[in-house]
Amino acid sequence: MNPRANVSIADVYDPHYGLQLILLLCFLVPAILFLFTQHRTLQRIKPENRSMLPSLVWLQLIPVLGQLWQFFVVARISDSIGREMASRNEHPVFGADALIVEQGIKRPTKGIGLAYCILTVIPFLLSAGLEIALLRSGSTEDRDVFMSGLIGLLMIAGVICWVIYWVLLGAWARRLKNRLRMTS
Repeated sequence: MNPRANVSIADVYDPHYGLQLILLLCFLVPAILFLFTQHRTLQRIKPENRSMLPSLVWLQLIPVLGQLWQFFVVARISDSIGREMASRNEHPVFGADALIVEQGIKRPTKGIGLAYCILTVIPFLLSAGLEIALLRSGSTEDRDVFMSGLIGLLMIAGVICWVIYWVLLGAWARRLKNRLRMTS
């Protein structure tokens, strides 16, 4: 006899699917808007100053690969902005921002961008490590509570760094857009 013959739709239906869909949308909408900001920032940089194609930022949507790829995207966007500003240094209108880049911030947005990347990857690694430890040794309440609290704090710090990076990246995108209008 087929084991699936006695299964009804009510047995398969999970009442939490609606909540899961809402949570997925709450994550996806800001993520897509964020990736659009990264894409737009790279588009506003001259092709010869770009470290990567703007379309490659969308690879961050691929699970697991995206978590690793975000480190490369952040580094390459900061390199691209730095090169763009350095190439515009000779123009008197762009001199102020280019001077900032020349005097020490050769890779703007890199520090906060890497902080956001690290703080979004570490909680997943700690969580996986905690699960493995619990399977091997059994549960210890105090350690579980501490690790869960630490993971939660790291996730909150990651979200804060992500928002700061996003705002900073948007500011650079606006600066680059204004410069494109001035040079045209």
